[in-house]
Amino acid sequence: MTNTVTICIPCLMLGGTEIATLGMVRALVEGGWDVGVVCYHEWDAAMVARYEKAGALVERLEHPRGDFRGLFRRLVRLFRERRPAVAHIQYMAPGLLPILAAKWAGVPRIFATVHAAGSAGFGLKAKAMLRFAGMFTDHFFCVSENCEKFWFGKASGAKTGAERRRVRHSTIYNGVDVEAIQAAGRGLDRAKERAALGISANAPVVGIVGRVVKLKGHDVLFRAAGLLKDTLPQLRILVVGEGPDREYFEQVAREAGIAERIVWAGRVEPEELPKYYHLMDVLAMPSRWEGFGLTAVEAMAAGVPVVGSDVPGLREVLSEGLSGFLSPVGDSSGFAEQLEKAFADGRRSVRQRMPVFALDSYALDSVRSQWLNAYARFPAGRTDDARRQTNTARTTLTRPLPTNDH
Repeated sequence: MTNTVTICIPCLMLGGTEIATLGMVRALVEGGWDVGVVCYHEWDAAMVARYEKAGALVERLEHPRGDFRGLFRRLVRLFRERRPAVAHIQYMAPGLLPILAAKWAGVPRIFATVHAAGSAGFGLKAKAMLRFAGMFTDHFFCVSENCEKFWFGKASGAKTGAERRRVRHSTIYNGVDVEAIQAAGRGLDRAKERAALGISANAPVVGIVGRVVKLKGHDVLFRAAGLLKDTLPQLRILVVGEGPDREYFEQVAREAGIAERIVWAGRVEPEELPKYYHLMDVLAMPSRWEGFGLTAVEAMAAGVPVVGSDVPGLREVLSEGLSGFLSPVGDSSGFAEQLEKAFADGRRSVRQRMPVFALDSYALDSVRSQWLNAYARFPAGRTDDARRQTNTARTTLTRPLPTNDH
């Protein structure tokens, strides 16, 4: 059981949460942990292969969504068979259920990481559910201090002394491979790479990276671009990623009169993504909510200014007027104004200052050490408090399971 961890995650698709969790897996494996990963629902073969290459044993349950009782039973059985020292839950729907399953099965230590935050996506019910889940965990990790403040009211970094030692939540940022991102730009024939995408060398390019889904706000960007089509007649929008809402966004683009200005790059593997940042002049992140803003930091590491929504995660990583600009959530007019500022400001200030800032705050070695230190804080043996939590979990589950949580 010593130094064994089972990481639980709803899906293993091509997304920021999966990439961030993969970074944690690598850190734990390098630190001598025996890592297993359980994916309840959908999975992508290439992403599973990355986890396996990192040294994790991946189990794909392919359990149907909505069958909460069946999933709970399978997870309890799995925890009892594996007997890990730690269960680490990636707190995405159904976030509470695997925590209760781990506690019911008697896993000695239970951690959870919450990756998202923002009032546009999560209300009082979601907050109450997460804090209830926190009763059954040894520690809750957040991907930014603003994410931590959103869910818990205060970041642990604001506490001192004994108060800080007692707190059961803290922040560990997602790691960014700044070195690889910067290396991708060295020797890159930007004009040639742009031409391959049908973009002229001198065209102003705003890029958006991530799943093509409504929460990422592609519609906000497209409407903003429509407002700029006269002032920036050569503007091109580079869309990196794929997803189920493309048809809806294509309709928005037609209505905004900018459909012909959009370049749909489609799926881009993480290893190839750094190059695409260097083809952009500005990165757009009009997300309706974000816990961290991984692509924002990656773009800034490449020297690209960012225009983002004023949501907790982006508010923390963007330095207003230096590395980027913020706009109210869902406000296309405000977003257009900030895009104009970003294009006028250019890459100079970001190139000069942002790489150092990114290395200091999000460097892979630093984040790796934080994860290993966090795990080292908790011994694997069971405590009286853990036994009491197990009994509470079993009492809780004599009542009907919730049909929806975070």
